[in-house]
Amino acid sequence: MKRIHPLADLAPRDIVAKEISRQMLNSESKYVWLDATNVKDFEERFPTIFASCMKYGIDPRKDYIPVSPASHYASGGVRVDLNGHSTVKGLYVCGESACTGAHGANRLASNSLLEGLVFAARIAEDIANNLAEFSEPYESGEPTILLDPVIRNAIQQAMSRGAE
Repeated sequence: MKRIHPLADLAPRDIVAKEISRQMLNSESKYVWLDATNVKDFEERFPTIFASCMKYGIDPRKDYIPVSPASHYASGGVRVDLNGHSTVKGLYVCGESACTGAHGANRLASNSLLEGLVFAARIAEDIANNLAEFSEPYESGEPTILLDPVIRNAIQQAMSRGAE
């Protein structure tokens, strides 16, 4: 990360995730290696991660950890106002999909959870106050899925490749 960003390993998570994706594509690997062997008290500082690693036969105190980016690096895409309104009438967005401006795309996990709770409450209140504006639901009798689940893996791969 030293050649990618001035903060090196402390670069914002979207930059780290994109570089991990680039490295995985270049090496045709499913992961990169995280060296946490110099992290003092790893077991006490990260007990859940430590337990998960040990479950899979990886001791982070002496072994490198295989990692790949999670989808959260793409959080905050749909712009909304302070009540969760998108530019599509009747479409509200909150949580990882929303770009509220409250914390930005590089927000910490605890911030996005809090933001999701706050905006979910605002959305619920807005819907309750404006329910008369919404028409009755339309039911066509067709299946409610948008895409055949068979193509899920192909879509995930395409989205990951496009994250650069």
